[in-house]
Amino acid sequence: MRNNRNGWPDGKEGTNLYFNKYPDRYVNELEFTVSEGVNFVNIGIRVSEKVSRDWTCFSDFKLYVKSTYTEALTEKIGLVENLLGENSVLAACLKVKAEVNDKLNTYKSYGAITQESVMVAAIDDLNGTIVKLNSLIEKATISNDAMVNASAVKERDMLEVLKNSLGTEISAMENCLKDFSLEDDIVKIDAQTDKLNKETLRVKAWMGMASVLTKTRNLANEIGGLQDDQTYIKVGEDLQNGNLDFYTMSADVEALNLVCRNAMTTDFLAKATSEAPIDMTSFIKNPNVYQAKDKTVVPDGWVIADWGSKDNKEPTTEGFADAELHCGSWSGNNDNSIGKAHYYSEIGGTVNVPDGCYRLEAATYITRQPDAVVLYASTDNVDMVMANFNGNKAVYDQAVGLNDGTTTSLEVQVSGGRLYFGVKGKAIVGGNGQQWLADNFRLYYIGAPDVEPKDIKVSEAGMSTYYSANAFTVPEGLTGGVVTNEDAATVAVDWRYPAGSTVPGRTGVILKGAVGDYKAEYSVANVASPENNLLDGTIEAATIADAGYKYYKLADGEKGLGFYFAVEGGSSIMNGANKAYLALPENEAQEVNFLALDFGTTRITDTALAAEDVRVDVYSISGVLVRSGVKASEALDGLSKGIYIVNGKKILK
Repeated sequence: MRNNRNGWPDGKEGTNLYFNKYPDRYVNELEFTVSEGVNFVNIGIRVSEKVSRDWTCFSDFKLYVKSTYTEALTEKIGLVENLLGENSVLAACLKVKAEVNDKLNTYKSYGAITQESVMVAAIDDLNGTIVKLNSLIEKATISNDAMVNASAVKERDMLEVLKNSLGTEISAMENCLKDFSLEDDIVKIDAQTDKLNKETLRVKAWMGMASVLTKTRNLANEIGGLQDDQTYIKVGEDLQNGNLDFYTMSADVEALNLVCRNAMTTDFLAKATSEAPIDMTSFIKNPNVYQAKDKTVVPDGWVIADWGSKDNKEPTTEGFADAELHCGSWSGNNDNSIGKAHYYSEIGGTVNVPDGCYRLEAATYITRQPDAVVLYASTDNVDMVMANFNGNKAVYDQAVGLNDGTTTSLEVQVSGGRLYFGVKGKAIVGGNGQQWLADNFRLYYIGAPDVEPKDIKVSEAGMSTYYSANAFTVPEGLTGGVVTNEDAATVAVDWRYPAGSTVPGRTGVILKGAVGDYKAEYSVANVASPENNLLDGTIEAATIADAGYKYYKLADGEKGLGFYFAVEGGSSIMNGANKAYLALPENEAQEVNFLALDFGTTRITDTALAAEDVRVDVYSISGVLVRSGVKASEALDGLSKGIYIVNGKKILK
């Protein structure tokens, strides 16, 4: 629906489309009877229900005298008969039809000799009947749509208990319409329709969750040999649970994903092609956009970096249900536009996806300017591969939700095991009341990386740095380390990668070993990227000069082996291909142009200070006494980050 707000049109274009579809709801004529002796009649507009931010338009009032009581009654009888004959939805309302036919048979016997008061009462009664029938037609139409929707869902594969439960609510809706009386309150139909819709949403939510469980189980089957694993068994149990909840499903999918990821081999991945991909959709945290909370809340597994507009209050189309990502704005100006929004999700961390080529797909739709908003994928959430949104609503409707279809796709090379993807605006979308929708995010592995073994050269100093786009196995004879702030007292080299272990892609490392040439072989192992690693690197030779940082390179200089300013002042570095460098925030590094390495203790600077019985003085880098006679192990506790002189040694906190 154009200009959609909570199921109602909120704009002229949407209103026009809405009333063309439901002409019976566009009431422009009202007939009433004026009895003898009445001198004044009030005519106007009255709001019968409070709705926030409501509006209306009206003009051109006209008043006509219609007919005598006999003519008026005859006309009313005709109107009622037309309502019964022209609205097929009333066929299910058996009791109402019987009641109305009884009225008509009675009133058709009235004639010229019938008392005026009786004629007036009959006309008023039929006026009320017409109002009630119009209301019933509207409600029955909605109820019928709900039953059609529920019946279509019921035809899909699901647990028998869910199929029976949905069938019970469909039958209850049919009985509600059949037994409804003119004397009943119309809210009776509303209540049963609401129950049916809620049960349909519950079943659809289960089906959406079951689809993700099925995808991860299918992946395990494709890998083979995992059927006896407890995570595989638990996913099977979830698929038999009609009361499955989102958080249980997510945890169990993630657990089996980890088992699958660790079981993947180079040979298994090598068989993937664009025509016969490996479905990795289960690695997406919330691919079907299940909303476990109210629709005003960001859905689990997703991040909103930019809402786009102040009046974009609902990031999903439904609450507590299988939903769609949504972004809407009633404004089309530069400050409030769906073309500024940025929603994304991330894969990587405990469970990384294997490096290689992927195809990302999604069902997308935007009301206008499909080139202004894109589906995107990225390994760093900065450099993005993009595909324009779909602008055809009919195509989107055929793909969305349980249809398990997509409209938009792109291909992306993943290295380092991490993938960001989502929806991002590129340009302002003009016009009021615009929106975009997205659902059914799908991820397919379509090709392993073409990775030749890379050369690693270790100098006579016994050290080298290395940085690879893909995960690699540490060659025999070498040990790899990262530079971290692990103990918050000094910067340490953590030698966590022995020979034969896997270093994650896009991870800067120091490698130590005997002088010589080595080969870094591509690894498919699932290894999480280290946290707080101060080393970065580049795949190709490049100059790095981001403001706010000091840059160091590993070198065997006049002060020995360590990290030196790459250029005078440390403002930039010309980094070699597949080499790592040290980048420190400017306020921490200050003007310290050299950091020595003590490889015996694996720490930058002297670690003898860690002995608790040593008392030391602490100075700032400019020579100001900060503390005196404190324990070495507590020397920097509570101090801000930066470089300090402790016992004559420079220590970086």
